[in-house]
Amino acid sequence: MAFTENPADFINADTPGYVLASVGGVQVGGIFDDNYTDALGFAASFPALTCATADVAATAQGATVVVPTGNYTVAAVKPDGTGFSVLQLAEA
Repeated sequence: MAFTENPADFINADTPGYVLASVGGVQVGGIFDDNYTDALGFAASFPALTCATADVAATAQGATVVVPTGNYTVAAVKPDGTGFSVLQLAEA
C-alpha cells in the first residue's frame, strides 16, 4: 500500500519557498530551492522545484521552467511515489 499525502497541505502560499512557476507553459505552485554548496573548493548550485506529481505528470526533460528568480530547463523529473515530484533544474 503506497503512502500518499495531499500535496496542497504542504505546497501552498504559506509554505516557505513557495513560488508560482511556469512549467512548460502551465502555471504550477511549488517549492523552489536553489541549494548552493562549496565543498572541497568546488562551488555548485542545485536548483529544484518540488510540486504535486499530478501537476507535472506530462513534464519531460528539457521543458522550460520560469520562476521569479530566473529561467531553467528540466534536467530530470523525479516522482517520489507519495504524490510529490522534484524537478531537477539547469539554468537555461
